[in-house]
Amino acid sequence: DVQVLITKHFNGLRAFYEPNIEIYKGLAEMYVADPRFKKTYEDIAMGLATYMRDGMLEFVRRNG
Repeated sequence: DVQVLITKHFNGLRAFYEPNIEIYKGLAEMYVADPRFKKTYEDIAMGLATYMRDGMLEFVRRNG
């Protein structure tokens, strides 16, 4: 179920640019490494930044 949502997230980026696996992997890491990204997601739910990163990295692993 998580990967269905992460796939939608990956495809949704196409509204802004054409993502690839390497770009998506870097973006995943930014969710926890960049305080601005982390705050955005942590303000929604505690642990969401890490949850998103982990789901995105699993997507990269499966599709890379």
